[in-house]
Amino acid sequence: MLQGFDTITLILVIAVVVAVGLSAAALVVQIRRSRAGKQKVDKKSKANEAQGFSAAPRQDVNVRLQEIQPLWPLNAASGGRPDGDYDRTEALFTSGRESASPFGSAPTRPEIDSWMLQIVEKGPTGERSYSFKVSGEVSVGRSPTSGLHIDEKTVSGLQCVLIAGKDGVFVNNRSNSNITRLNGVRIEDTRPLKPGDTLDVGSVQLSLMDIRRGSAY
Repeated sequence: MLQGFDTITLILVIAVVVAVGLSAAALVVQIRRSRAGKQKVDKKSKANEAQGFSAAPRQDVNVRLQEIQPLWPLNAASGGRPDGDYDRTEALFTSGRESASPFGSAPTRPEIDSWMLQIVEKGPTGERSYSFKVSGEVSVGRSPTSGLHIDEKTVSGLQCVLIAGKDGVFVNNRSNSNITRLNGVRIEDTRPLKPGDTLDVGSVQLSLMDIRRGSAY
């Protein structure tokens, strides 16, 4: 019986020794890993210092998040939204409404020559008077998409074009089948128009009663 007791004691002692040995080995491994990690960090820090970098935070940065103020005052009654009565433009540019644009003079649209024509139109269906603005180049013809639409079968889909120039209005023939006449004379090129001129397109006569410079806008 004593011999059996000694065997159990021996087994327990061996188990304790093994457990202590394993714990010691694990501790040694952990210490080595910790030292290796520290050495790696030290090497990286030295490399950064050699290249001019520093791991320490900069002390000259004074901006903190809690110090940042909103561009526009918040209205508590509106759930934290900007006050509707506050001019957001003045929050960005404090020069005032009467001063010049913060980016200099506001760009203006380029000037476009335009002219107002007072026309008396005579054709097979009757006579009518109207004012017509010419800005840039305006087509004249039977096509519904023409700038000056003349619904007459003797007029080509594109009969001619009226051109607004700096010095006045010009006409240019575009029809090969129907004749365009200025004051009774057939035209093939570009001719200037003046008050009192008559422009014949097919069987329709356009009398230019007045030509005045007008605004393009």
